[in-house]
Amino acid sequence: MANDFAYHRPDGRCFFGKCASENLKKSVFVLHYLEFQSINVVQKVAVAMKHMKLSAGIKAFVALVLVCAAAVCFLGFFYANPLDMIYNQVDYTLATFGIYAALASLVYFLIVSLGAFCYRAVPTPTDDELPTCTVLIPAYNEGKQVAVTIESLLKSDYPAEKLQIFAIDDGSKDDTRYWICYAAEKSGGKVTPILLDRNGGKKTALYKGMKLAKSEVVVTLDSDSIVQSDSIRNLVAPFKDQSVGAVAGNIRVMNSNNIFGKMLDVSFAFTFDFMRCAQSSFGGTVLCTPGALSAYRLTALLPVIDEWLNQVFMGAPSTIGEDRALSSLILLSNYRVRFQQNAIASTTIPTTYVRICRMYLRWIRSDIRENIRMARAVLTGSIRHWTPRMLVLQANLLFLDLSILAPLVAIPGVVSFVIVHLSALPMVLMMAMLASLGWAVVPAVIYAERYSPLKSLWAFGYCLFYFFGLSWVPVYSIFTLRNGSWMTRELAQQGRENQASAKIGSVGVTRN
Repeated sequence: MANDFAYHRPDGRCFFGKCASENLKKSVFVLHYLEFQSINVVQKVAVAMKHMKLSAGIKAFVALVLVCAAAVCFLGFFYANPLDMIYNQVDYTLATFGIYAALASLVYFLIVSLGAFCYRAVPTPTDDELPTCTVLIPAYNEGKQVAVTIESLLKSDYPAEKLQIFAIDDGSKDDTRYWICYAAEKSGGKVTPILLDRNGGKKTALYKGMKLAKSEVVVTLDSDSIVQSDSIRNLVAPFKDQSVGAVAGNIRVMNSNNIFGKMLDVSFAFTFDFMRCAQSSFGGTVLCTPGALSAYRLTALLPVIDEWLNQVFMGAPSTIGEDRALSSLILLSNYRVRFQQNAIASTTIPTTYVRICRMYLRWIRSDIRENIRMARAVLTGSIRHWTPRMLVLQANLLFLDLSILAPLVAIPGVVSFVIVHLSALPMVLMMAMLASLGWAVVPAVIYAERYSPLKSLWAFGYCLFYFFGLSWVPVYSIFTLRNGSWMTRELAQQGRENQASAKIGSVGVTRN
């Protein structure tokens, strides 16, 4: 059967060791057919790219990929059985990529572990040392939860004369506006409501609050987050160093009462705690200041927020990942971005598979976008000084890119391998499970050492869940980068239209 598909080399030798004129004719026929189809596909792609709002660099990259793919197919028909070559090359590429990725990850995590081990939180300042602070709480369709968030903030031990709170309703369709005004009325003037007539997005709501802030430091707090009494005091401590432009808080999962919550709690402890400890130690290169709790020096913020608000990517407004985008601008302004481990906020996370996928889609799309921006800054000379700090920043970006691109290589490779060697499917699944369980050892040990040995076992469940349930997300994100929808802010009950008009009463508010 194999000889029916044998293809000839230029020297006349058959790949399977047998020469036959019929096979040569088949090869020529298939070659011409693929040549015709390739030209047809290239023409269609060229027309599509002409109408797509892509930069010249991205179009050039797509063209390069197409040329390389065509070259591989062309050479394959002259030098080997093309199907066999493709399968062998896929297996070889997959194995090579896996080996190098594993070695790179090992070296990277050894360095990261050293940085995390050396990390120390900045000591909590006294009342006299604390800067003036404005806290922004943007809310959309959050309901009563926003009042709980404001209440936790009002219990802060931050000096009242140095603390200002703006609670911003971003045109909610439910009763969020009522709860903001209710909490403001109970606060005795400590909370200023800002009520926007229509929904403009989280970035717009934050921008309006930043423009109104007059304090030294601006803190952003999600409307579904709960802070501890000393969180804000601890968060602003690193600003004693004038080179610090932003500080990331430590985010924990509040609703870890189901399987998804328990798994993500362990994941957050690794990515939002351990990794940021290392990034903070290595020159203050934290890549993301989470919207759930972060702080910014106002003098570092004001020069970049107009660019941040009007950011466009691939012809579409950048409406997601506003926290990662702001961190990038602060880093590119040559400020340090630190992590403060003892500034803790507990946040609500999605607890269904669909919503978790949507959350990861937002995060990965914004990561890809900002990685491209940082790479562009390096290539165009915006970052001119190759200091050790900048090298560490690029190493972090490189590893993040590797983690995003890995499924793009692994998934097609595994699928093609299984198609050719269907009997090897159980072995492939077993190897994938063992690899996932092996990878889970790192976050499990970290969680066990810092929090709970028993709950650390959920790390193994998370890694299996990510491999089988979420590994497709990076691949899909790469091909849907222009999608900037939030996807997780729809109303829990469609019948809850704006009840605020009947409940607000006579509470004084600021309207925009």
